[in-house]
Parts: sequence; C-alpha cells; structure tokens
Amino acid sequence: MKRQIRLFLLFLLPLGLFSQTMVQVSVWNGSTSTFAKPEKLEVIELSEQGMNPLKTIEEPKEQYQILLEKKSPTLIRVHYKNESYVELINSEDLKKNFISKRIIVYDTTDNLSNLIVHTGMQVTKYKENLEINMIYAIQNKSRPPKTIRAELLQFALPENAKIIQASLSNENSPMPLRVNLIKNQDYYSIDKNIKPGNSELIIQIEIPNYILKKKVDPILSRINNDSKIVSVFMWRPQDLKPTIQGGVIEEKSVPNLGSANFVYYEEPEILLDFSKGSFLYKNPLKAYSNPIFDTRTKTVIGIALGLFLIFLLIPIIHTSGIRITKNA
Repeated sequence: MKRQIRLFLLFLLPLGLFSQTMVQVSVWNGSTSTFAKPEKLEVIELSEQGMNPLKTIEEPKEQYQILLEKKSPTLIRVHYKNESYVELINSEDLKKNFISKRIIVYDTTDNLSNLIVHTGMQVTKYKENLEINMIYAIQNKSRPPKTIRAELLQFALPENAKIIQASLSNENSPMPLRVNLIKNQDYYSIDKNIKPGNSELIIQIEIPNYILKKKVDPILSRINNDSKIVSVFMWRPQDLKPTIQGGVIEEKSVPNLGSANFVYYEEPEILLDFSKGSFLYKNPLKAYSNPIFDTRTKTVIGIALGLFLIFLLIPIIHTSGIRITKNA
C-alpha cells in the first residue's frame, strides 16, 4: 500500500511542475564583471488589472530560483545601490519548464566626460496654453559601464511651467520609468541614475500663455564647455512663426524626420514668443470650443446649412425607392 502511494505521488509531481516555470535569476555586476548581491528582489505579475506584487525577497543571494505559474507575464525587479533593474518574463518564456535570466546591475560614477546629451522640444499651441515635451537624448558611454549619478544632471524649466509628468527610458529596459523631478534652487534633477547606453528623458509641461522663456540647462553647459548650445524645436500648428530673443532659429532638414528648427543659444536665456499664428483646440467636438463654429454667426450659418441639406435629401431619398429597414 505504501509503495502504491509513493508511485502515485511521483506520478503527480511532474504534473505540478508542468503547470509552473522554474526561473533561475542571477545578478551580474556589469562594472566589475562579477556576481552581485542585491538589496531586494521583487516578483510582479502583469495582468489586465495592472501590476500585482507576488513576492518580495530581502537581501537575496546572487543567484535565486523562483517558481512562476504559467499565466501572466512577470517582472523580476532587483534593487542595487539605490537603483532598480528589471527583467521581463514574457509569455513565450512561460511556455518552458525552465529558463535562466541574468539581470545586469552597475556601480555609479560622478564622471561626466563620457556623457553626451542632445535636446529637443515639441511645442503644441492650444487656445488656452502651450503644451511642451522637453526631450533629452542621453548617451552614457562610460568604460567600464557605470550609471551616472542623477543629481549631476540639472535641467532648467520655464519659471511659469506646470509639470505634468516625466519619464525615463533606456534601450536595455522593457518599459519607461516614471521619474520625479527634484527642485534645487533654480534647477531640477531627476531621482533615477542614468544607465549605460542610450536613454531618453521626457519632461511634459504646460505654460499658461504663449511665451516660452528658457534658460540653458546646466548639464549642457558642463559637458559642452565652450561649444555652441543648440536645441531642436518642432511645433504645431505648422504655421507658427515664433519670434526669438537671445538666440537664432535656423530651419534644417533632418533625415527620416523632415524639417525641424534648430535654435542656437546666443545668451544664457532665450525667449520664444508663439503669439502669432493659429492654435489648436483640445476638444474640438465641444460646441463652445469648436474651431469651425467659433463665432455665433458661423454657428447660425452652420445650423442653417445643415437643415437645408436635410430637407434637400428627404425628397431625393423618397423618390429613389431606397428603403431603410431594421433587421429583426
């Protein structure tokens, strides 16, 4: 009898394993080329309801094994030296019974000599305000690869700007991260270090008028030395022709993008006036803010034309023999 129970349990064991995936996680220091011991490891399920934390392991080993159900994609997030690193276990991974994932972490440096930053702005003029995406293409070419401490990157925001949100993405990360902006006197920094490789920081802001007053970002002054500082601008509507003080606008053709406006800083601060030209409506379907019927006269004419077309179509439809029926 005991022998039969053992055989039965041995038969069930593989069935249990087939419904799960064994994940071997190893944490590797890309700066020293050695295994690293993280401060924390988190297992987060990605479902239709959002991110569902499954497990948190404090002070895990350099290598760790995790059993996952073959259901939803899962994030493995490790924390190392106040920075987080993630690895995605996707649906294809979960079809296997065993997978191995290596999460690469890095030490941190204050050296900016291998940092390259290019800037751009997407400006949208609405009837109420300006909405601006401040875009920073950041390349960290440190050797050996290390993260660059976030406090060293300082950005200048217009003094009347309302911050909507900020996100940071890296070419080796599966998704962008929300970041917080920390104000230090007249400038801002972010709360995430810059990882090796190519990253993109996007800061979304609003300005309550059409005047964009922008100082040179301190990080650009530090890494460009005496080089002329330039920022690429794109705006909509296309008929905007801003006037500029403290700089020069030059239109150029950008490969795979089209025409763009290069703004060269001649002073520590530039002022762009977007008062001239048309604007967009945030919600053009609302009657009180419709760009087609933006005056009472246009509204009356529009209603009259609509009624005229309706009365014109009724006899045409009636004489054409067309019948509109409703299916049961």
